Amino acid sequence: DQDYICNWLGSDAWTKKLEWDGKEGFNSANPEPFEVDGKEVGKLRSFENFSFLQVYDAGHMVPMNAPEAALAMLRKFTLH
Repeated sequence: DQDYICNWLGSDAWTKKLEWDGKEGFNSANPEPFEVDGKEVGKLRSFENFSFLQVYDAGHMVPMNAPEAALAMLRKFTLH
């Protein structure tokens, strides 16, 4: 959420405007805390097979800025 060029607010906005069968459900889903080792590192909005994750204190190079959060995201999105 620290990137001014590829900012999370713009990305969040387009995910809410995306036309798909789950649009209403996704838009009404509340962002939930995304935690790594008991520490909140972001907010995750999910519905069916579509998710948007805001990672705190990271730019668009999340693996460099927040490697633990990036690994947890990959594990969650690919293993669940």
